[in-house]
Amino acid sequence: MSTCCIGGVCIPYSAIVPFLLMCLKWGVGYLKSIFVAPVLTNKIGNTGTNRSSRTCCSSTTLCEDELKSMETTAEFDNVLSSRNKVIVKFTASWCRPCQQIQPLFNQLSAKSRSTEFLTADADDLDEIAARYKIAILPTFAAFHSGKLVGKYVGSNEEKLKAWVSEMST
Repeated sequence: MSTCCIGGVCIPYSAIVPFLLMCLKWGVGYLKSIFVAPVLTNKIGNTGTNRSSRTCCSSTTLCEDELKSMETTAEFDNVLSSRNKVIVKFTASWCRPCQQIQPLFNQLSAKSRSTEFLTADADDLDEIAARYKIAILPTFAAFHSGKLVGKYVGSNEEKLKAWVSEMST
């Protein structure tokens, strides 16, 4: 098998293009977070709201069934450090099971007063996904006082209800 070695890293020729694409994706995401996000925030202004194009809401407040979505690594870390109990659903726009379980996740959020429920796009927050070893979607992570205390992977409704109940107490 032919390989290309750079330093101590050897990559098969058949994997060079996917490897370069992965590096390009990381680089673009990094540059976007440094240059684009601050520029847009300064031009548009940070209203502190989150509106999804898929909702019926036209106001600048959150809908009842819409959960706060983490947009940046800093925002994610700030929320975890400022809240006692948080359950985060790691999702992606292309993940069909993630979309199917969302209504139940919204219901569980509405029932719980002591735990904050959030969503995080694993593609957009790849640093966070790597930090908490999120490999399969949907993955639900429970945090108490900023520390990871449990994870549930999958979209089984009954198991998710039981897990959320256990993590919320």
